[in-house]
Amino acid sequence: MGLLDELDPQGGGDFERSESWVPTQAGESIEGIVERMSSVETDYGTMAIAEVRDAAGVLHGVFGKGSLGRDFTYFQLAPGDSFAVRFDGKRTSSTGREYNAFRSAARKPDGRLIKTSDRLDAENPEKAAEIAAARARRAAEQAAQAAAPRAVPVGAQHLDQPTPSSHTPGYRQSGPPPAGSSQAPSSYDPAQDAPPF
Repeated sequence: MGLLDELDPQGGGDFERSESWVPTQAGESIEGIVERMSSVETDYGTMAIAEVRDAAGVLHGVFGKGSLGRDFTYFQLAPGDSFAVRFDGKRTSSTGREYNAFRSAARKPDGRLIKTSDRLDAENPEKAAEIAAARARRAAEQAAQAAAPRAVPVGAQHLDQPTPSSHTPGYRQSGPPPAGSSQAPSSYDPAQDAPPF
């Protein structure tokens, strides 16, 4: 084995370079298996790179910039992990700074699932508790609305009940007799249909 073979972390002379994944449109994503983790020195310090092989066999280099790098660290991303990342587009922070928004998730070989939202909850437990309480309140309100009886306006008919007809016992049709009816027009008394007030 020559010295050049030692440069390949997989042990072999043919080092496969990954394609840099640089999304430009919201919704672009990658899903696959992490084959190796590497890093590069930048003006901002060391940046992790996850090299992920997708289902088509393409090896992508996913740069851990900003929040995505924090995900890599929180997930303890390692070779053998299943990994997915989606670019959610450009966003503006509360300070007015524009940034690239990502969501990612990793499934460890033991089956544990870790997501961006888990990291965010760990970084800000007070906000996570606030969000959880708001979700619980909303779910309780929806359950109460679903269980509450629905008011039916006076004179309205329930849709699941048959409409009364002249064949219904105790039902008296109001209004003039229908055209072509055998009832004589003189049998209609509009005073009977007038409201009592």
